[in-house]
Amino acid sequence: MKITRVETLSFAVTDESEAKCKRRLERERPKGIPLLSRGGDITERECGYFPLVKFKVSRPEDGSSGIKRKEAAIPVTESYFFIDLTTCELYYRKGSKIMRYDLIKRVMDIAPEERKTLGRILRYGDTLYEDLNPDIIFKLSGARMVRVFRPLIKDIANAIENELNPDPKRPPYEVKKHVKVAFEFPRFGDPKFDLAAYFEAKDTIMDDYKKHPIHYPIDEVSKVISEFFMGEVKLEALVYLPFIQYTYSTTKYEGRKSELQFPLVRKGQKNAIYKTGEKLRPVSLGTGMGDEGVPVERSTINFSDVVNLENVKDEIRDDIIYPIMRPDLAKQFGKKGGGGILLYGPPGCGKTFIAKATIGECGVSFFNVNLSDIFSQGGESATVALHSIFEKACKSSPSIIFFDEIEAIGGRRGSEQTGKERRGVDQFLTEMDGVETMSENVLIIAATNSPWSIDPALKRSKRFSKQIFVPPPNTEMREKLFIEYTKKEPIEEGIDFKKLAELAEGYSCSDIKEICDEAARIPWKEAIKDGTGRKITNQDFTKAITKQQSSLIAWFKLAEKEILKSGESDLYKDFGRDIAKYGAGVDPVEKPKISFSDIGGLKEVKEEIKRLVVYPMKYPELAREYYRTVGGGILLYGPPGCGKTYMAQATAGECDASFFNVGATDILSGEPGESERKIKEIFERASKNAPAIIFFDEIDALGGRRESVKEDESRRITNQLLVELDGFKCRAGVVVMAATNEPWGLDPALRRSGRFTQQILVPPPDLKARYSILKIHTKHMPLDDDADIERVADATEGYSGSDMKEICRAAADIPWEQAVRGQERKKITTDDLLNAVKRQKSSLIPWAKMAQKQLKESGEKEIYKDLFDMIIEIEARSEYSKDDIREIVKREKSRVAEEERTYAPPDETDILKKHLAETEDKRRSIMESIERSKYKYHKRELDEESFREIVRDYQKQLIGIEQEAVGMKNRLFEHKKEAIGSELESGVIYLATDETGQDSIALFTDLVSIGLEGLCITRTHPDKMRERYDIKTPIIWLSRSKDYAERVDPTDLISLAHTIREFIGKGSKSVVLLEGLEYLITQNSFDDVLKLVQSLNDSIAPSKSRLIVPFNPGVLEQQQIALLGKECKHLDFSKKKSAK
Repeated sequence: MKITRVETLSFAVTDESEAKCKRRLERERPKGIPLLSRGGDITERECGYFPLVKFKVSRPEDGSSGIKRKEAAIPVTESYFFIDLTTCELYYRKGSKIMRYDLIKRVMDIAPEERKTLGRILRYGDTLYEDLNPDIIFKLSGARMVRVFRPLIKDIANAIENELNPDPKRPPYEVKKHVKVAFEFPRFGDPKFDLAAYFEAKDTIMDDYKKHPIHYPIDEVSKVISEFFMGEVKLEALVYLPFIQYTYSTTKYEGRKSELQFPLVRKGQKNAIYKTGEKLRPVSLGTGMGDEGVPVERSTINFSDVVNLENVKDEIRDDIIYPIMRPDLAKQFGKKGGGGILLYGPPGCGKTFIAKATIGECGVSFFNVNLSDIFSQGGESATVALHSIFEKACKSSPSIIFFDEIEAIGGRRGSEQTGKERRGVDQFLTEMDGVETMSENVLIIAATNSPWSIDPALKRSKRFSKQIFVPPPNTEMREKLFIEYTKKEPIEEGIDFKKLAELAEGYSCSDIKEICDEAARIPWKEAIKDGTGRKITNQDFTKAITKQQSSLIAWFKLAEKEILKSGESDLYKDFGRDIAKYGAGVDPVEKPKISFSDIGGLKEVKEEIKRLVVYPMKYPELAREYYRTVGGGILLYGPPGCGKTYMAQATAGECDASFFNVGATDILSGEPGESERKIKEIFERASKNAPAIIFFDEIDALGGRRESVKEDESRRITNQLLVELDGFKCRAGVVVMAATNEPWGLDPALRRSGRFTQQILVPPPDLKARYSILKIHTKHMPLDDDADIERVADATEGYSGSDMKEICRAAADIPWEQAVRGQERKKITTDDLLNAVKRQKSSLIPWAKMAQKQLKESGEKEIYKDLFDMIIEIEARSEYSKDDIREIVKREKSRVAEEERTYAPPDETDILKKHLAETEDKRRSIMESIERSKYKYHKRELDEESFREIVRDYQKQLIGIEQEAVGMKNRLFEHKKEAIGSELESGVIYLATDETGQDSIALFTDLVSIGLEGLCITRTHPDKMRERYDIKTPIIWLSRSKDYAERVDPTDLISLAHTIREFIGKGSKSVVLLEGLEYLITQNSFDDVLKLVQSLNDSIAPSKSRLIVPFNPGVLEQQQIALLGKECKHLDFSKKKSAK
């Protein structure tokens, strides 16, 4: 809904008109309600306002006849309509009375074509039935909106003609059907509709009259009126209509409402003394987010209402208002109208006010969202509600979404957050990323008092990349604020506002408002005590300033502390001066829509990635045929700003794969074990959304060399990455990509075979690539036809792709600013681009100097020889001119192609087992080394001190290995519990398809091994069961033999049931294996065994135990299996074997 700023009025009321209405209400009571003197009682007296919107409808009148001159103007008829936004009723005047009609409300409920047809009939009167759609007329007739008839006069005339002049040869005359509206309605343009032309209206509203809420959306009502009256609609004003209504009660009736009375005053009434109240301001009408399509009214403010803050307003005009108000111009100069802007600064300094002023200045669709209210719903409801807001904003673009106090949901995803809060941040990030894809003209404005607590992911590019500091008021602004806040107050002449502004140093805007209010309360309290009134003096303001504490000082003290803690001091330099002054002592998985065609150059890199990733993902069957696995690890390395991240996104776009962009801030957590859990969760999510690409940006921040890392958490993160990379190949369709500017800083284990085996250098763009990049970034800009892109590409040798993007943007700055100021529109020339090149320094040179030193120190210069040669070349360009640069290094242009080896890697459990075996090998090797040291010591080849020192070192290693082994054993045990627990629920009987029964026995022993109490009931002799399967639980033999004590007669099903119930009654953590179902059926009947299972089911469920009953499907009949299956859950081991 586009925000429209409209005049706001209310119909005037006098004491006389009000008293007249009250007398009428006393006199004209509802039927059955006696007078007060006869038992009647008024239980409620309501005085209120109905919000009426005034529409002006204009339509051309095409009903005139005769030949018109070509230049003759078509007459236009205008009509005013007052529609109640609470009930959608149409108001008009009948004499001096106000009448209400629900026609518009009824018309809203019918289809648009029916609405237009009804409007046509209303406009032109009787219409031939044959000229109309019979289906529409049938519906309108059923709704009692039209009447179909034959004109009676024509029937009579036809009968008279036949009587007076009978002619058998004359064909019978057929009277055609006509259609007309079935209601009385004043003609279009009737002055009865214009209430404002008859009744007096003022710009004040009385406090004792309550405004009724708005329930109908302006845009929908406007559309209905336009279709119905066949004209152009203009919103003129919002007018409040006063009314009075009584509610009566008696012993017989309760809650009977009277007729509405309107205490209005005719225009021109002499000696009328109007009741006054609060002055009305113009309002903007927009759509709120609480109820679907329900409009809300908001006082409209703009930049003229904002005191000072000129720098902030100029910045907002350039980045928000101009691109939104002039989208055509913005598109030419590459200025986007959407994105995210974060307003931050101390509390009470006008962030929310200036955001609302921005909205009033733009006049576009506006959505004011309270995130706390949304996420308090929890779960899926909150997700749906947030997604709905962003979706509506995209559909209504250009539009603005405003989030006040964004830190309520956008806080850092740390250990102190609950799972719900972290999910809230992730959902919010996903929606913000979606806006970039869905619409370029959706602007997100957020305000916060604590920018350091905002999740860093929110502040990166394409989210809140633009951050505007709203500073505390300076002296000039404080002076203007004092004047603004006291202009309605009774102040004495000669108030020194400049002096007050100096005294209020360190106070926020809201502090100054409170000072002014407190100064006004001082004479007010005196007047209450002694009855004498006086004006506000300088002394009153001084007292109020002394009493009011500054809210800024406390905030700036906190800001200094929190910014230092966050490590983001460089990001908030803009208010470092204020800190010193006042505080001294103070996530949708997304599918990118870009492809390789959006990236200029880098042909060799693209071809390599296509071979390794794109083709196997796009043609999985062909890949399997030629033993190409869909999955693997690829490391993109090279200078910053050369397209590594963009290349990874484009790879996902080429494959139509889910893309998981993972940064260090998404992983790192202060809570022990949380970072490892997040890494594991990312890989699991990618598996569920395959085909998928996981991209680790700046992976050296996560997977640095373990020997150079001091923090234990960083080492654990690297270890967890290694575990996941070892196991991710078993996750079909998942590719891991990573980018780094410092490949030598990665842990060598990450770069070995099976992990990031493929390492691809992403070089700076060559001449052809630079030309392509410049063409891409200037294709939507107003470029001069003679612009020499090749010349500019030649001048940018040694620049990165991001440098050239910035060059194109900078080249558009001057023509853009001139066009915005109304000057002649100029196109971007070659000189503009070349001047931008001169101003823009290459970002590669500082990196090259740092990289050369670090690469030499790492000892991996030969491993990354191609990168080292590139670094030397970049540095050479910074020292010599292009013509003087000779070939410094010969770069290798051929890359040894290594075929991917196919293997079926084990799952995580097998990996842990493998690592555990390796650990055992290490332990054995150390023990052997200790024995060799002992041998040398006894042979006197080692002295006692050296021997003891060696043994101590080996023992320390053993302790570390033992701790590592215990940890892996615990994890294996947890994996085992997890696997079994996810497979088998408690309180259930499982009917297991198992020909030999061995799989069921293995499952039973696994459950016992993780801590469950077990009971085995079998037809096999217990000694053989223990010998064959190593069962250590009690075993009951199904046998008639009396030689074995622990047995149950297979024909005695009651005893069998009693034995099982007695065992499961001892505790909930138990499992029973009942092996020999077929044997029980042969010894009894199937019906008896079925009853046994049914009775056990009643006992198993409340006990939360498990009963496993294996059977051979080749022995039982299908009907028997089906009957048993109704009582049990099915566990099919035959399918599991075939799957393996």
